[in-house]
Amino acid sequence: MGQAHTKDEGYQTVLSQDGLSGSAFQLKYVGGSRGQAGWTNKWAAVVRTKDGNDATVATALSNDQARVGQWVHLVAIHDATAKNLTLYVNGKAQDTPAAADMSTWTTSRGKFAIGRTLTAGSPGEYFNGEIDDVRVFDRAVTPSSVAGWYRPTVHARWRLNSPAGTDVAVPDDSGAGHTLTLNGGAEIKTDEETCVQLTGQCLALDGARTSGGEWAQADPVVRTDGSFTIAGWVDAAKPTVPMTVFSAAGTKQSAFTVRFNPRAAKNPDWDPDRDDPADEYISRWEIEMPDKDGDDPVRLTAFHGQSCNICTNSGPDHLALTYEAATGTMTLYVNGTVDASANNSSAKSDVIAFNAIGPVQVGRRLADGQSADDHANREYFSGLIDDVWILSGALTDKEVARFANAQEMDTPNGNSPLPCTYDEATLECPDD
Repeated sequence: MGQAHTKDEGYQTVLSQDGLSGSAFQLKYVGGSRGQAGWTNKWAAVVRTKDGNDATVATALSNDQARVGQWVHLVAIHDATAKNLTLYVNGKAQDTPAAADMSTWTTSRGKFAIGRTLTAGSPGEYFNGEIDDVRVFDRAVTPSSVAGWYRPTVHARWRLNSPAGTDVAVPDDSGAGHTLTLNGGAEIKTDEETCVQLTGQCLALDGARTSGGEWAQADPVVRTDGSFTIAGWVDAAKPTVPMTVFSAAGTKQSAFTVRFNPRAAKNPDWDPDRDDPADEYISRWEIEMPDKDGDDPVRLTAFHGQSCNICTNSGPDHLALTYEAATGTMTLYVNGTVDASANNSSAKSDVIAFNAIGPVQVGRRLADGQSADDHANREYFSGLIDDVWILSGALTDKEVARFANAQEMDTPNGNSPLPCTYDEATLECPDD
């Protein structure tokens, strides 16, 4: 089921099953008093061994805290054979299942309730928010079924249209509250001449390194060791040094980096006896994910072997990085497609990811613990960036292609399907 709550305090029940006195199980929000030492702020699956105040209670909590205004997919599974209780959040099992033996529950089933529980015969713990797509089974479903029900959802979207000016705070159009803060003189340009090939408004970064550069950042949006997607438009003159567009900072490394690399790979057609030394390497868009947030990580990279618009100084490129945690696969899309050349694949599997506890960064990265603003490892970007999306879940090829349309789509409200750019001839989503 999908859910979004609007108050991070108290105790709020999403789903429950009545007994005579209390609920046999609950899927709920566990808060407490916000800001106090006992404030839990997590999702929970709860079962009781019998219908009474003296029942033993088993609880499985989410790994991470809940976020106000952000949709999340929750599943609680009680396995009567294994006698355990597992909570899934966004398709992923949370830590170790809780021991839960309900064989002593003898009360007949009462009402199934959405948005409240039953305690000592009285309803309570009313839910404050929205609930959607509820499913109930009389068996323990499989982890693959849970993963299949979860769909990518928008967790942040920055149109980068306003407010105009330098070092401003750009609102999150998704409603989740992930404000993007501009730094170092980064500027939202609203003159159509600068951003003419984008949407008329965009983020402008100068790439200066000696002065510390310009960049933007927001608090963590999604777990980077889970499935996610980041996408946006980029325009620049062909870079001659590595330049990072998107990253997410850990303590020493970026969990992911989307960059332009002037030396992405050896040019297979280059002949040292007759060709220009400047053509020994090919310049391409590249993604990188290290296997740990520490010293000397193994860095896996993949580059898009086909030429791009920036490669030829012919306009903006749309970039998307997807990471599928179940298979450990990272994929780079340029202008809506993966690399189809014979020389390279823009996807790589068996990627071990870590969760970035630091900010999402636009226009620079963190590498090898070099956190000084003026360090060369920052790889500041020089150019224009527009319409950045971050989603939980790895988008499919068809879904990425929708985001690569130059039109600025509306951000979906609530637990709605992903945005779709309609074909003007058929008035339908392409490739559905």
